[in-house]
Amino acid sequence: MSIKHILVHLDLSPQSRSRLEYALGLARQQQTFLSVCYAVDDPDRHQEEQAQLKDFFLEQTDNNDPPAEWLNLKEARSSQALNLEFCNLARCADLVIVGQPDPKINPGASQDLTEKLVLLSGRPVLILPYAGQFDPQCERVMVAWNGGRESTRSIHDALPLLQQAQQVNLISLIPAGAEISESQGSLAMLGEHLAHHGIHAHTETQICIEISKGDMLLNRSAEEGISLLIAGGYYRGQLGKVAKHLLKHMTLPVLMAH
Repeated sequence: MSIKHILVHLDLSPQSRSRLEYALGLARQQQTFLSVCYAVDDPDRHQEEQAQLKDFFLEQTDNNDPPAEWLNLKEARSSQALNLEFCNLARCADLVIVGQPDPKINPGASQDLTEKLVLLSGRPVLILPYAGQFDPQCERVMVAWNGGRESTRSIHDALPLLQQAQQVNLISLIPAGAEISESQGSLAMLGEHLAHHGIHAHTETQICIEISKGDMLLNRSAEEGISLLIAGGYYRGQLGKVAKHLLKHMTLPVLMAH
């Protein structure tokens, strides 16, 4: 099981270059092919921005490290059509990288794309915060585990990243009054399963009393110096409460899957 094809989304946001740098670094680490997709609703009006990004892309891939291609979405003009076309591309990739919606820059379209990818593409989506710089060498990874389908899918989609991490933390968040032993047993089973893949994980059960699960995950990630958080995203046909909180308040890269 490995990642052979990464797709990264670029747009007019200031974070596009850092997103491209992250994707290039991750593609080199995973020794995989990288598709770079520049998607804006009127590319003819933004030729200078596109040229700068493409020049940087060509410089970085001049020696075929990583092997890569540059894609333009030219036919679709509306934001809705662009998002749909990008989702179609995403279904033919092993991992998709996008940016966290920036509330100051076209928030509706960006938010719509991120949620559509998680819910409809069927692929793992790695979301980078709009603030900060991040290292694609994911040395410390935290997995949010609730024993459900989405958590399971996210973990198994992320196995190639977990196998290269130096530290993997499995965390289960439970409400006050819940049975701790049940959560610990589920974590222990998951830890044993990951050990078959050469992944030795630390397990932790936390009781959420005063703060939300989303804040608890972000706080623990900060305390442990986590470089990638893995979480399920789907709940009854839409993004779950925790996933929405992470998408809005993330301070580190988050991988979600449905």
